[in-house]
Amino acid sequence: MVYQSPQLAKAVELWKLLQIRKKSGTYILDGNSLTVADVVATSLYGCKPLLSQDPKINKDIQDSINVLFDHLAQGWYVYGVNTGFGGSADSRTEQVTMLQASLMQHTQSGIISKAGNGGFPDHVMPRPWVRAAMVIRCNSTMRGHSAVSFPVVKAMAEFLGHDLTPVVPLRGSVSASGDLMPLSYVAGGLEGNPDILIQNKDGTVLSAPEALKEAGLEPVTLGPKEGLGLINGTSSSAGVGALVLANAHMLAFLTQLLTGSAVEALCGSSESFHPFIAETRPHPGQIECARNVYSFLRGSHLARDVLAPKNRKREDLVQDRYSLRSAPQWIGPQLEDLMLADQQINIEINSSCDNPLVDSKSSDIYYGANFQAASVTSAMEKIRLVLQMFGKILFSQSFEMIDPNLSGGLPANLAADDPSLSFMMKGVDVNMAAYMAELAYLANPMSSHVQAAEMHNQSVNSMALASARMSADAVDVLMKIAQQAGPNTPIMEHTARLTLKKKDCQSAPKLINCKRSIQDELGFVPGGYIVYLVTENPPGIVLERFKFWDLSRGERDEIREAFRLAYV
Repeated sequence: MVYQSPQLAKAVELWKLLQIRKKSGTYILDGNSLTVADVVATSLYGCKPLLSQDPKINKDIQDSINVLFDHLAQGWYVYGVNTGFGGSADSRTEQVTMLQASLMQHTQSGIISKAGNGGFPDHVMPRPWVRAAMVIRCNSTMRGHSAVSFPVVKAMAEFLGHDLTPVVPLRGSVSASGDLMPLSYVAGGLEGNPDILIQNKDGTVLSAPEALKEAGLEPVTLGPKEGLGLINGTSSSAGVGALVLANAHMLAFLTQLLTGSAVEALCGSSESFHPFIAETRPHPGQIECARNVYSFLRGSHLARDVLAPKNRKREDLVQDRYSLRSAPQWIGPQLEDLMLADQQINIEINSSCDNPLVDSKSSDIYYGANFQAASVTSAMEKIRLVLQMFGKILFSQSFEMIDPNLSGGLPANLAADDPSLSFMMKGVDVNMAAYMAELAYLANPMSSHVQAAEMHNQSVNSMALASARMSADAVDVLMKIAQQAGPNTPIMEHTARLTLKKKDCQSAPKLINCKRSIQDELGFVPGGYIVYLVTENPPGIVLERFKFWDLSRGERDEIREAFRLAYV
């Protein structure tokens, strides 16, 4: 299938690559081709990255180390190698190895609350976040700009291969100069620092020396600049950002799908999504959203203006309310922002993000600020606002379906039985308001709250990791909204499970992939939603809006029982 929808194509590409990675269990890291799907595969599914054996990569890494040692041999000062750090960079030392140890000492300063009842420590990063940071840091240091030796990079990859995950404090990074604090706990784990905790593959928390011994690994000793090269980067914020981005892509598709579902539930019109309207205002996102939802509704028996000519003498509303009619104009710009955020994150996870950077071609060392993770902050704040906009339109659509004054004849609270005793969706309505308020609060920017840090050397800092954490929370809240957003979606789900049960298509991705072929085989409307309840008991009952609400109490009970049987 050729996708004409860029964001949907990106989501499908991500999902397909993730399935490949999950099946193979490995992929190659080369410093330049890491994908968001790779990060997800390693973080959530235990996929193990293998370091490229390309001789050029190893040569580039070694060349960067040679340039560094050449500068030191000439007695030149190199920041973070024989100078102090940050605002203390005016100090000098010849004890270059001890300086890296000092760096670890002052950056491993986060707070990990003592676990109650011998359980897992509190206020720490989720394991997938740490694994995401580790794989991105491996990829970045393989680019040969950080003067981090191949054995040290390999040691970090072996941590991932043995499912060893350092326990990292949740808070404490300003994400400039990089994510120093969280990455220093990873580096400390590689060193075998007894003060660093590590979670093994069984979930047991051990000290770093115990974890290394159990896995049969040796601790590393960090050479000149290797400590700085490991921790002075954006990998923690970019790692959480990559996981957020993957979810945001899927939620973008789900929002459009649920919008099409809401059009059907309210017997809305497909006309709002007609190509003519989008073509007269050709914003790419609007065109994409209109095309997607219009295709979802093709062949629908519930949406108006699909199978029958337009009724030009309607006595009720002649057009849908904004939550349906303006969906392409509302969702479209969010798809555009999401694609820009995607570009920012994909560039970040394949970049050299520390300081100083070694250019082995010119044999020079450059001072800059690639550790300033403002691009990640920018991506996260766009995504958070995107998620808020998705949540708002889903909330508005749900409100319209639940309120009998707006639903065009649906029963109050969408009660499936006696509306005098059943208030079915009223609790959901309240829940949705709570979710939406929280989602709207989370949409606020983090970048406007930065504080000067570290002797005013870090006078501006990105707060990218904190922003990514907020975005992860927003993903969680929007998922709750989406689960409750389409009261008619459970009907589709039950029906789909019932009709696809014989095909062993139990997951959502399989449902999406199999929908057209199953519909064709069972005689459903090609391209439209599954809107009929296909069951032998009771025979002949179809779930079409105007017929459904005229059913007797007994017939409704039969349908409810059919729904129950769909899960048996």
